[in-house]
Amino acid sequence: MAVHEIELYLPSQIHSIVLCDILLLEHEWELRYAQGHSVLNNLHRLLLMESMMLKSKSRHSRGQRQQTRSIKLLKHVRSRVDATASKYRHVRNALQSLAGPLNQFKWRDILKVLEVEDMATLTSLDNDTGEGRKKLKWIWTMQGAGANTDQSTQSALQVEWCKARAHVHRWQEECLLLREEMRRVLATFSWQCENWRRIA
Repeated sequence: MAVHEIELYLPSQIHSIVLCDILLLEHEWELRYAQGHSVLNNLHRLLLMESMMLKSKSRHSRGQRQQTRSIKLLKHVRSRVDATASKYRHVRNALQSLAGPLNQFKWRDILKVLEVEDMATLTSLDNDTGEGRKKLKWIWTMQGAGANTDQSTQSALQVEWCKARAHVHRWQEECLLLREEMRRVLATFSWQCENWRRIA
């Protein structure tokens, strides 16, 4: 069994059947509460990136090849959105389990239940029929979501660009190491060949 598959049995999972120290519940509460905000920020970033990609696709993608590539990239981002949403729901379930014993109730107004329709991109507002009907979902109106959408989009793009740049540098380093390793293998084989010839 892999290490990441080992069940930890945190207090949120077992406090209803096993007596847990209140300190353990409080520690997990602090961890989960911070984790909930962190995961929600990641979800914002991914949705902003998806919004930007959808706008870019509609403006610049021409031809079947570009359209196919854009759709593939959008599917990849959407799969990350779904995985992040699943993680948020898992964290929220843990908080829900801990809330009763710790008498914590105000958190529900901040970390709300995440529905499928809440994960709409900002570009979905463009499809509404009238200006008066446009309404942001709760995840965009909560504190820290980024009131300035353009600035948030720019920040999300910068983060993704930095990540992509780091990936490129890692791949370049891997290529250099691979070339050096191949050179050494060939040099070793040449030396062994010459050595065998001398012996024979």
